[in-house]
Amino acid sequence: MPDVDARILRLQQGAVTVILLAGFVFSLHWMIPAAAVLPGLDAAFGPRGPTPRFWRVVLAPRLGAPQGWDTAAGARAQALCVFGALVVATLLLLGGLDAIATLLAIIVAGVSASAATGLFCVGAEIDRRSRPRRRGGSDR
Repeated sequence: MPDVDARILRLQQGAVTVILLAGFVFSLHWMIPAAAVLPGLDAAFGPRGPTPRFWRVVLAPRLGAPQGWDTAAGARAQALCVFGALVVATLLLLGGLDAIATLLAIIVAGVSASAATGLFCVGAEIDRRSRPRRRGGSDR
């Protein structure tokens, strides 16, 4: 898979973070499944998903060439991790466990914020660790 502009993943994860934190601040539990839609669609459709498409059509022409790249597999792994955790949080909401669902959503917001700022990306770490190591050398 080709590498993708790192700003696309940061846009997606930043949007998820804002949606989840707004839901927490305003006590809107329905924001948890709403936040799951974007990474779910992006993971399912890849470069044809809503975030990459919005990036290419609206933002990329105005912002210029990318300075950083992510692997497509790492970006997809991040989207899948966030989507999976938010699906679990949604199921907890449906089961009446609002406090646990909210706690999980706050954790996901932290993970998404970390990926959005470029500090640490769970998906990139999963991608890095799942690659086969070279014999006799380091994996860096």
